[in-house]
Amino acid sequence: MKTRTLGLAAALALTLAACAEGDDDVASVTAGPTPTEISSPGSAAGNETDGGTGDAADDTTDDESDDRARPDEGIDLNGYEFEVSLDDALEIARSESGAEDPYKVAMEWSDGAWQWEIDLTADGQEWEFEIDATTGEIRDFESDSESDAETPLDLDSVIGHHEAMETAVVERPGRVTDWELKRDDGRQVYEVEIDDETEVKIDADTGEIMEVDD
Repeated sequence: MKTRTLGLAAALALTLAACAEGDDDVASVTAGPTPTEISSPGSAAGNETDGGTGDAADDTTDDESDDRARPDEGIDLNGYEFEVSLDDALEIARSESGAEDPYKVAMEWSDGAWQWEIDLTADGQEWEFEIDATTGEIRDFESDSESDAETPLDLDSVIGHHEAMETAVVERPGRVTDWELKRDDGRQVYEVEIDDETEVKIDADTGEIMEVDD
């Protein structure tokens, strides 16, 4: 009787152990993985605004308009400063021709505009430029080979053209209508025109008046 009771107790213990193991397996299957967090529409990532693009750039550009006032033919050259200076005109002519040495420079009214006349020489070649004194445009250009080339000016040794005009009007008061600097019989000479009638010749190296031609 005692032996039977022990056998029943052992069987009951095995049954209870099996039931406990089955409950653990069910619990592990039922629990499953922890669900991941899903971002909702309207989150920071979804609402980022692209501030770097914007509207496409306008590729069209307005044409540059030249609204600079052109001096008329009646101005007095004495003391007048043009938009394009003598140095500017020399640089334009030198850049275009490749020559460095001017043998004549002048200011004159031609074809409805004030123009710099810049004549250069180098290695038997001569270039003649007419350059708009307001815009810097090359309005006329000629080039030719010369066996007897002109002697270049020494611009570092001469008085300035404004000083030459001042000297001329002291001698003959009036409106300066054009002027030029060139060599005459080996001398560097300014020829200043007063009122389109009187020409005053000035030694460009000394500033002395050489001749007045009425």
